[in-house]
Amino acid sequence: IEQIKKLANHYAPVILILCGRTDYTEGDTAYYSFVQWTFENLKLHQNVWNVKPLHPKETKRLIRVMIQRIPDEALNTIYLHSNNNPLYIVQFIEYLLDNKIAYIVNKNTVGIVDPAEFQTHNYLPNGIEDIYIKRITYLSKVSEQGDSNYLMFLFILSLFNGQITVSTTERWFDREGMITEFLLKRGFIIKRKNYYTFYHESLKLYILKMLSESETYKKDVSAYFLHSSEQA
Repeated sequence: IEQIKKLANHYAPVILILCGRTDYTEGDTAYYSFVQWTFENLKLHQNVWNVKPLHPKETKRLIRVMIQRIPDEALNTIYLHSNNNPLYIVQFIEYLLDNKIAYIVNKNTVGIVDPAEFQTHNYLPNGIEDIYIKRITYLSKVSEQGDSNYLMFLFILSLFNGQITVSTTERWFDREGMITEFLLKRGFIIKRKNYYTFYHESLKLYILKMLSESETYKKDVSAYFLHSSEQA
């Protein structure tokens, strides 16, 4: 906030555009303070504009477009859990792909493998955190079955404040490039110019929460860094 206030000292016009949630569901204390400051000091429709969430009909249409052959009951349940938030829908689709419940039709669409079986099972996470729990469980199992520790890379990425350059990654954490390739494909991370970052800020916060609440994970990460330094 103090850095933004300093912009007022510039003689040249300065236009600063910031986007973020204002319902206090994402972010840290500093961000919440900034949101409160905007409410108290800026004018709606003059300095601040609210972007409305999807309309229920738009949400249902998006689900139908992205998930082919989805049963109506499942569609309604996904709609209710999503709170009209596209992030839930996208991560739910990744969850279906993780568990081989769905298959990729094209870049933007998946299909249900067996709609009849899908209808009779409880495949629907209750919220975005529930999806993350199930997706991290999947990631842990995949890591145990192979030689790549995908979850460890997400822990390391979170400790780098959610951004690691490609060169640093290739030198210290993923020389073969197989870990980042898998995480990119499965929608856990994205690549922006010359660095990797989380697919969404909420996933970074969830990974940080996991790490802060588990002594086992802390020891595993410490051991990994010690091993990496010895191999350098």
